[in-house]
Amino acid sequence: MTLLADYLHAVGTYLHGRHRRDILAELEENLRSAIEEREADLGRALTEPELQALLLAHGSPVAVAGRYGAQQGTFTFGRQLIGPEFFPIYIRVLVGNWVISALIHGGIALSRADTDEPWMFLNSIVVQFAIVTVIFCVVDLLQRRSGGVPPSLADHTRFPPTYLRQIPRWQSWSGGVAWVLLSVWWALIPIAPVLLVGSAARYVHVAPAWDGFYWPVLLLLLAGVAQRAVNYVRPDWNWLLPVTRLGINAIALALVYPMSRAYPYFVAVAGQAGADAVVRGLNTAGWWTLVAGFSVFFLSQIGVNGWQCLQHVRFLQRQRQEQSS
Repeated sequence: MTLLADYLHAVGTYLHGRHRRDILAELEENLRSAIEEREADLGRALTEPELQALLLAHGSPVAVAGRYGAQQGTFTFGRQLIGPEFFPIYIRVLVGNWVISALIHGGIALSRADTDEPWMFLNSIVVQFAIVTVIFCVVDLLQRRSGGVPPSLADHTRFPPTYLRQIPRWQSWSGGVAWVLLSVWWALIPIAPVLLVGSAARYVHVAPAWDGFYWPVLLLLLAGVAQRAVNYVRPDWNWLLPVTRLGINAIALALVYPMSRAYPYFVAVAGQAGADAVVRGLNTAGWWTLVAGFSVFFLSQIGVNGWQCLQHVRFLQRQRQEQSS
C-alpha cells in the first residue's frame, strides 16, 4: 500500500526521539486494521481515492503526530505566522540559502582578501531571512484562508501525492498574477530597457540578439498564465500543472543553446564614457546566468515535473486495471 507508506512517512516527518519507530509501528497496525475492516464491509479492495479519504479521516499527518506528543515547530510573532505544515521546509530553504551564500562570499573573500566581505555576508543573510520569511508567511496565510491540505510547497510530507491532490485556487490565482506581471515586464523590455538594466539604460541598449528569442520566451510565459487560469476554473485537473511545466521547461532548456550563441545581449551607446565596461559586465553576467543558472534550473524542473507526470500515468494505469477487474 503505497499511500499508507506515504502517510506514515508524512507522520514520521514530525516525530523525533527514540520512540518514533514504535509510534509508527503502532499507527501502521491500527490503520491496517481499519483498512481491512473497511474492505471487508465493501467486499473489495479500496481504491486509492477511498484509501486517501480513510487516512485523512484519521487525521492530517501533523495532527496525528501531535496526538503522540510531537512538538511542532512554528514561526510566531504575536501570533502564528508560519504553521507546522510549512515550518520544516521553511527551515530547509532558509538554511540552504545561507549555506550557498557562505560558500559564495567565502570564496570571494579568499580570492581578493576583501575585509568588507564578512559584513556583506551578514547583510545578505538578513535580507534572505526577511524575503524567505515573508514568502512563507504569505503562503501560510493564503493556505489557511483557503483551507484544505497543504499544497505542493509542502511536498516533503509526501501525502497526499500530487496525483490525488487538487490544485488550490489561491495557488492558481496568485501564480497567475505573478506570471502576468512577469509577462508584462518581459514584453516591455525592448521598449523600456530601464526595466532590465536600470539607470544604465541611458547608455546601454538591448542588442539585436533579443529579436531571436523575445517571442518564444513571451509565449512560454503566456502558456504559464494560461495553465494557471485553467487550473483556477478546474482545480481537479491536477495533471495539467506538471504536464504544462514539463513542456515549458523542456522548450526553455532547448532555447538556452541558441540564446547563448546569440551573445552579446547589450550594446553601448556611442560616445558614452565608461559604457563599454558596463556592457562587458552585463553581457558576461547575462551569459553565465543563462548557461550556468537557468540551464540547471530548467534541468531540475524537468526532472521534478517529469517524475510527477510519471506518477499520474501510473495512477491512470492502476485505475484502468481496477475498472477492468
